[in-house]
Amino acid sequence: SYRVLHLGLWIYLAPWMEIPVPTDPPEAEPSPEEAHRLHRLRRLLRPHPDIQATLSTNPDHFSPIISKSRLASFRYALAGWLYVMRYQKNVRIQAVATLAVFAVGLWLGLQPMDWALLIIMITLNWMAEFLNAAIEAVVNLASPDLHPMARVSKDVAAATSLLTAVASVIVGALVMGPPLLERVGPSVLRFIISQ
Repeated sequence: SYRVLHLGLWIYLAPWMEIPVPTDPPEAEPSPEEAHRLHRLRRLLRPHPDIQATLSTNPDHFSPIISKSRLASFRYALAGWLYVMRYQKNVRIQAVATLAVFAVGLWLGLQPMDWALLIIMITLNWMAEFLNAAIEAVVNLASPDLHPMARVSKDVAAATSLLTAVASVIVGALVMGPPLLERVGPSVLRFIISQ
């Protein structure tokens, strides 16, 4: 059974990795049941031709710019982040909001699980903004003239950012609201009473 699985994996990976399928010296003919199981395993592990076509496409053959090192890849990512910070107005607001959330979270002494939720939501928010900017750039490149479908694409990308921002505000209020009320509530109540 282990040898069948091992051979099946080789058969599965060989077309993509250009690895010859190993052949063991024939020990004995498999029984009809074993042959049937091997045939079913090969069929199960053989991906659809569409999947094979996608997996066999090497992106290096189609990209004019190929990163030669991890450091260069990091520089490209940093350049993208700085580009978004420079040219996307909403991202600047988001950067200030991110710093404010971190400052208030530190002041409140949030628990690790609360930090995890906040960091996930902040990250999702930044990712939505990055994808929005990337989609806008690709649409501008592909459709320099005004086109209704270009508008739809940009509007849907912007809706993704809006949805993520709204979800972030709700999660932030649920996570930070109760400890903030405990800390600030009595002071605000005394201020209201004194008026």
